[in-house]
Amino acid sequence: MDQGIYPNLSHKDYFKESAVSNSYLQRLNDCPANAKVAQEETPALTFGRAFHSFVLDGQESFDREFAVAPVADKRTKEGKESWKCFEGANAGKTILSESDMSTIKEMYGALAIHPIAAPLLLEGRSEMSVFWTDDETGLPCKCRPDRIPDGEHGVILDLKTVRNADIHAFTSSCITYGYARQAGMYIEGFNAVSSAKVDAFCFIAIEKDAPYRIEVYTLEDLFIDYGRKEFHRLINIEKGCRAKQFWPNYKSEEIRTLYLPNWAGGEL
Repeated sequence: MDQGIYPNLSHKDYFKESAVSNSYLQRLNDCPANAKVAQEETPALTFGRAFHSFVLDGQESFDREFAVAPVADKRTKEGKESWKCFEGANAGKTILSESDMSTIKEMYGALAIHPIAAPLLLEGRSEMSVFWTDDETGLPCKCRPDRIPDGEHGVILDLKTVRNADIHAFTSSCITYGYARQAGMYIEGFNAVSSAKVDAFCFIAIEKDAPYRIEVYTLEDLFIDYGRKEFHRLINIEKGCRAKQFWPNYKSEEIRTLYLPNWAGGEL
């Protein structure tokens, strides 16, 4: 894929493109070999993808990719026929349960009345696919921001479904799950191929359980710089693995000492 921003690339076509993504680097960070293990979509990832589509893309786009399973007792003849008709009419779509769809609508309703999240979600363009070449390593990279700005300046917006939207929990997630690296990588990639420039990244964190707590966070410059450095640290590891054609299933080649942590409460 040539460098640039692609507005009409489907979710499936985006993932077919073999370029370095933030999720790939997250697995690489566990150990390089983990990045090469084929990934199957979990129920949690399916739910998150459906929620993003419903909120960001609108009903028409959502209906092209997802369908809600009807109530059908497949032990009966009528139920089997009903299910067969449903599958035929929705071939190729991702199937959601009525329960998941109900939760998605309730979460959307919570977002719609939030004084900051609601207006933020009305700005910019959604689910644009960005492809660029990293200057340092020469490796192709890609990202798919939830929202990019329309004008010459602005912020990249990311919608996160989380277990805990508390500020301390989310700060920890920025390190543990690579959200800071995502921010640094996305800003760098977008700026590499766009005439517009962004220097800020904003998260809307929404919990997946009622009452669907919502918090809005932005990263300070130091946090974004940390994320950018993590992006370059890991993409250089990927470059080294490609040069050797070897992705090791370990992170260290040394014997390391484990030290008793303070929280263990051991006697000295």
